Amino acid sequence: MKRRTRQFWAEILKTLSASRQILREPNTAPVPREPSGLCAVTAALARRFTAANAAPIYAYAQRLPKEFEVYVRQRFRTRL
Repeated sequence: MKRRTRQFWAEILKTLSASRQILREPNTAPVPREPSGLCAVTAALARRFTAANAAPIYAYAQRLPKEFEVYVRQRFRTRL
């Protein structure tokens, strides 16, 4: 059980560290396949959102499954 938990959190941390890559290369940065990774990435992007980095985050969000794209868009509205 502990091993699975560690693996889970390792994947989440790896996904979160990718947020820098997403800001630099929104059109080629990998999109997670697992729901947990998608949740982690969208939450991280929503927290990092500013007017200055809105364009790359929005470009990446358009590549996400629709329900996650909608979540990011809703967060944009509340942050502006």
